[in-house]
This record gives sequence, structure tokens and C-alpha cells, in this order.
Amino acid sequence: MPPVEVNYTPKGSDIEIQGMKTYKTGSPSASTAILLIGDVFGNVPQVLQGADLLAYGGESSHQYQVFVPDFLQGQYASHTWFPADTEEKQQAIGAYFGGHANFGKAKDKIPAVIKNIEQETKGTITKWAAVGLCWGGKVATLAATADTPFAAAVSTHPAMVDPKDGPPITIPYCLLPSMHEDKDAVTKFADGIRVEKYVETFDDMPHGWMAARANLNDPNAKEGYKRGYETVLNFLVLARSYNDYKEYATVFTIWLTKVEFACGYQAQKYIHQGETKPKEQGNQGPTSGLICKARREAKAGVEASDVSPTDVPPSPSVTKWKSQSESFSSKPMLL
Repeated sequence: MPPVEVNYTPKGSDIEIQGMKTYKTGSPSASTAILLIGDVFGNVPQVLQGADLLAYGGESSHQYQVFVPDFLQGQYASHTWFPADTEEKQQAIGAYFGGHANFGKAKDKIPAVIKNIEQETKGTITKWAAVGLCWGGKVATLAATADTPFAAAVSTHPAMVDPKDGPPITIPYCLLPSMHEDKDAVTKFADGIRVEKYVETFDDMPHGWMAARANLNDPNAKEGYKRGYETVLNFLVLARSYNDYKEYATVFTIWLTKVEFACGYQAQKYIHQGETKPKEQGNQGPTSGLICKARREAKAGVEASDVSPTDVPPSPSVTKWKSQSESFSSKPMLL
């Protein structure tokens, strides 16, 4: 991963997507894209540097195009609202999150944003991941449910953790809370996630440590910032391995179904023709022998004609996938 810099010059450029100023970075040839959803303080340098780390910080085989739309369109929260220790501040925050920064409204913009980006990139992008920071973490979580356009989602120092948001998640999911998130809410939320997940609390990092509140002048905060983005990248590699394995398993199951269907048809054909076959070891009689013969011939027939080579990809290593899940962090994978 590139070194984290205090006075950072972004590597990407700004484009317009759905009327929103959007930071774009990464290799234009990368087939996987990340939609990075920032916090309520806008696309500040810490967020843009994070986008560049995601784009260029992984292995050469796992590069990403990264897009950071300004969903809040310049209407950001005031730092003076936090901490929300007065009634006036609480009212201001409530009005903001209930209006311009409504999570559901931001989530509803995502399909059009992705469609627009895919048109602009002329079909180079085949898969998407969502990475959300604070406010964006909540948006990414809500977008990780049924009919999601994403293959994986990440939420760091998430805003307003709600246990009810866990069960609807349908894709591999990573949660990185800070020391300031409600621990009980985080535990209940994580326990409710029914799909593959990775949860790690950064106990020594404050809320916002990967976004606008990242104090990169502090060595400990700088290291935590870097480790946070490294963890996100490692999770995305793991999620890709898992999704590839799941896709292979699905294709292989369909292939076996074709084999067994052809086998049953062929066995019935032999029986109808009156063909008999001596018992084979482990078989129960002539009919079983015919089914074994039919299975072999049907399998060969399916391999030759019914399934193209691209239908059954090389099997990914389950052992490698498991070892990745156990080793990329000192804390256990919760899969």
C-alpha cells in the first residue's frame, strides 16, 4: 500500500454523475469498481486519499476503479453540532438526517449512479462493491439487501447502528466499528447478519478515523487509518474469492443436474430396449448397472455438448479461501 501522507494531493479527477460532483480514481481497465460513500463532512482530503488507497493499494491482480459521489451535494453537517450535547444541536442533527442527509434518499440514488458510471466507462465494469464511511456506512448497509447491485459491502465507524438492519443483508459484509460506537447495538447488529461477515472493532480509534476526523498528524491515528483501509482491501479480496467459489458451486450444481437428467433418460432408454447388464460391485441388480452405464455415457455426452468449457470454470481452492479468511487479520473471521 502507498504511504499515507499528511499533506495529500489526490491522484484522481472530478467528473459529474447524476448531477453530483464525483471523484474518480484508479485504473480505467479494472473490471471491479468501488462506490465509496463518504461521511457528512464531504469529500475532504482524508476521504479522497482513502479512495486512492483503495484504488492503488491492493495487489496488482486486484485493482479497482473507485468513484466517490457527493451525495450531499455540498450541504454538509457542521462540526459545531458535535458532540450533540445540547437540545439545539440535537434538533439541528435531527433535521439534517431527516431531510437532506436522509439515508433512504441516498440509497435510492445508487442504481442510477451505477448505471450512469457504467455508461461512462463503456462496459469495463462487471462487479461493484460498496464502502461506506460513517454516514455512508449506514447507506452502504441499507444498499446491501435484496436486489443489491453490489457483490460485497463494507461499513466503517457506521452511523446509527440498528440491529434491525442486520438480517436483510444478502452479500458478504464487513463491519469496522470504532471505540465510540454503541457496543451492544454493534453486537446485536452483527449477530443478526446471516451471510458471510467480518467484524473487527478498532478499540483505539475514534469515530470517523477513516474519514474527515482522521488526524493524520498523529502517528497512532495515521497507522490506524492505514490499517483500516488495508483491512477493507483484504476483505474485498476475500469476498471476491468467496463469490467466485459460490459462483463455481452454483454452476457445478447445474452441471450435475444436467448430467443426472441425461443419465435418467439414457437408463430408461436402455431398459425400454431390453438391455441387461451383470451386477457391478456395489450395485443392487441389472437396473443399477444400467444406471451406472447411463451415468457414464450421459456424463460424457453432457461434457461434450450440453455444457461449454466456460460453463464450468476451474475450481477455486477452498483450502486457500479458508486460509485467507483465517490469516488476513489477527482476529477471527466470522463466517
